[in-house]
Amino acid sequence: MERLVRLWEFDWHTRKRKLIYEGDIEGLPEGEAKEYWEEIKRYHKGLAWEYFLAKAPPDALLYRGYALEPVMDEEEADGEGFSVD
Repeated sequence: MERLVRLWEFDWHTRKRKLIYEGDIEGLPEGEAKEYWEEIKRYHKGLAWEYFLAKAPPDALLYRGYALEPVMDEEEADGEGFSVD
């Protein structure tokens, strides 16, 4: 199952974002977001994706200048309790 995400570089002061990566969460580029995902998998094992969805976008990364968010269509988002603009 492909679990799509977008990784943005995020500036707290200007609120500007720059897209760094879009694709399956397992393909994240080396860096803070990949380390975060590896730790989630280690601690939450089979429920890692569900944990990520509950925390998205994770504050731990926002404080480091990155935003990691799931990419969902409207039907998926409704099922997870998200809204799609």
